[in-house]
Amino acid sequence: MMEKYDIVVIGGGPSGVSLSKLLGNKFKMAVIRPENYSMIYCALPYAIEGLIENEKTFKSDSLVTDAGAKLIHDKVIKVNIGDKSLDLEKGSSIAYDKLIIATGTVPFIPPIPGHNLNGVTGFKTEDDLLWMENKIKDINDAVVVGAGAIGVELAQALAFKGINVHLVDVADS
Repeated sequence: MMEKYDIVVIGGGPSGVSLSKLLGNKFKMAVIRPENYSMIYCALPYAIEGLIENEKTFKSDSLVTDAGAKLIHDKVIKVNIGDKSLDLEKGSSIAYDKLIIATGTVPFIPPIPGHNLNGVTGFKTEDDLLWMENKIKDINDAVVVGAGAIGVELAQALAFKGINVHLVDVADS
């Protein structure tokens, strides 16, 4: 028999963590995420620069579990709306009364010439962090697209590592 939850959240990022803190002790709740860790996105550039250890970019799973929600490390492969259940990649299924999809976003890579070349990546996950740490050992130049807080901090971190950085943004100023 599959386990049933009052609320299931697909996504363990900021929204999944916040929802568990808000609702985890009031309802039988589960948060599902495939990643090993939920990331503190704004801390990623500091890890690149070497100011903090990679582990400091990980949110503690206890933010979810201490709030009373169950954290499930798996990937939802099918939502069965009719019987209010989810099929998970590792083979199990769970049922829900209410489903919240909070899978977040992915970094936008503009469809410009060269966007599909080796070395072009987003910067949001643990895998992205590890890839970039490995890649920056062998490069002299980098382009950071996006002059928001994380883009600017990443450009600064790369420059600190001795890389010639070009920061590009769509805004005029």
